[in-house]
Amino acid sequence: MRTPRAPWLLDYAYAHRGLWRRDAAPENSLPAFAAARMANLGVELDVRISADGEAMVFHDQTLDRMTRAKGYTNSRTAAELSRLHLLGHEATIPTLADALDVLQDTPVLVELKVNGGSEGPLERRVVQALSHHQGPVAVMSFNASTLAELAGLAPELPRGLLCQGWRRGQAPFFPWTRRAAVRAFTQGPYPRPDFIACEVGSLANFGRPVADALRAPLVAWTVRTRGQIERAERHAHAMIFENLEPGLVRPPQTELV
Repeated sequence: MRTPRAPWLLDYAYAHRGLWRRDAAPENSLPAFAAARMANLGVELDVRISADGEAMVFHDQTLDRMTRAKGYTNSRTAAELSRLHLLGHEATIPTLADALDVLQDTPVLVELKVNGGSEGPLERRVVQALSHHQGPVAVMSFNASTLAELAGLAPELPRGLLCQGWRRGQAPFFPWTRRAAVRAFTQGPYPRPDFIACEVGSLANFGRPVADALRAPLVAWTVRTRGQIERAERHAHAMIFENLEPGLVRPPQTELV
C-alpha cells in the first residue's frame, strides 16, 4: 500500500453524520458532532450547496425527511436553511464552518454531494472553509469529477473516492467481468484518490480489489451491526459507523499491504 497522505485516517472509527440518536441529537447536527468529539471519535459529515453558494451540512437532496419544510435543499439560502429545525429538535442545519468550529481537532471526513455537471461552486466553498481549519480533514465524494476539481483547487487535501459495488452473492458470475469493472474503476482519467470508501456489503467483492489495485487504504461504510464490524475488521483499514455504542467500534487492525 502507498504511504497514506493522511496517516491519521487509520487511527479512528468515524461516527456517520456525527454521534446521533433519534431521541437525542439529530444526524449532521452540531450536538451530534459535539457528542462524537467527547467520545474521541472521528466524524463523517455531508455537505450540499445552498442557493447562495454556502456549504451546508445536510445529507438529503430534499428537505422533507429531516425538516418540516419541503423542496430541494439547494433552492434555499444559507440563512433560510439555518432557520430550519432538524426533526423537531432545537438544532438547525449548520454551515460547514459552524461544524468545523465545534469539531476543532476532531478528524473529519467531508463528503461532498454534487450532481454531475454542477461541479465547481461547492468544491470552491468547501476548500475555502477548510483553509481556516487546523484539524485533520479529508474530502470524499461519489463524483470523480468533484475529486478532480478538489485536486486542482487544493492538491494537499487528502481525497477519497466513494464506491458501492456488488454485495455478497450479487457479484457477476464470470470473474473476468468483475476484473474488467475494477480495471475500469481504477484506470479512469481522474487523479488517483488517496483512499477508497466502500459500502460494507461490497468490501470483499469490490472495495478490496479496487483498493488493492490503487494500493490505497480502504474505509468501510456504513457499519451498523456486529457482523458488519467483523466484516470491516477483516477487509478494511477504517470504518464509518452509526447506531452502535462507541465501545464496540475501534480502528480495524487489517494488515496494510
